[in-house]
Amino acid sequence: MLDFLFYKINSDGKLIADGKEVESVEFVYFAQTLSRVMFGDINKNEGVFCASKDGNFPDRGERRLDGPCADCHESKWQKDAQGNWIAPNCAEQFNLKCFDVERKQLFSFTVKRASIKPFKKYLSKIVLQFDAAQPGIDLKLCVIGKLTVTREKKGNQSYYLPVFDISRNATPKEAQYFMQIQSMIGGGHPPQQQMLPHQQQNMLPPQHQNYSQAPQQPYNYSQAPQQPYNYNQAPPQQNMQQMHQNMQTPHQGMQKQMPPQNNPQIGQDAFGNWSEPPHDEPPF
Repeated sequence: MLDFLFYKINSDGKLIADGKEVESVEFVYFAQTLSRVMFGDINKNEGVFCASKDGNFPDRGERRLDGPCADCHESKWQKDAQGNWIAPNCAEQFNLKCFDVERKQLFSFTVKRASIKPFKKYLSKIVLQFDAAQPGIDLKLCVIGKLTVTREKKGNQSYYLPVFDISRNATPKEAQYFMQIQSMIGGGHPPQQQMLPHQQQNMLPPQHQNYSQAPQQPYNYSQAPQQPYNYNQAPPQQNMQQMHQNMQTPHQGMQKQMPPQNNPQIGQDAFGNWSEPPHDEPPF
């Protein structure tokens, strides 16, 4: 069982890593788990009223409520008499599984309420780090982030929020090391040696794929599409009586080829066949 240290921001706005105050932490993000917790009145020294490890059903607390959490009134936003929104008493928490690059230590960091938004912004930044991509490795393992603290003020109250920024791209050796750690804690892609070369190539963004190395398959003329029978041409062995009958009554095949009347959406395909538009298109 791998041990995760708990990193946090204390009441003085200091980032605590491995029990010590630090200015910042370079980290790699692996995964997250969702949980919920509702505390009592801190001024009355009340503890945890209700909590859920999976964020779905309560499993502990001094006043544990019935689940599921999604239907509980304590997990929903409410409005006061003036119409202002009031945050729910039960807070959703994201427990992040990360790796401290400098200290070579796995750690857990919890974000909730106003801290969730900057974390989601960080995830959106990772998706755009195309130059960090490496074959066969999850993109988030190729990006090293930086965790710091900022002070925010709302009215007369001030509070501290985590700041998630991208520090640099991981080297190939670092990315391989991070992938090994992720395979140990669960989640992510299998080790690179278990992936085929074309699978590693396809995991890169389009501009990083090397199409020059793709094998050129010779064209198989035996699989060439068969030309449909052209009903507009009369059979070579056809007598005059049959030709006269065709002039009076159109050939069955020609009836197929003739476009239905008063339908401007009907067109011809590459072989000259008339086709109707897909039925799932809107009727306008």
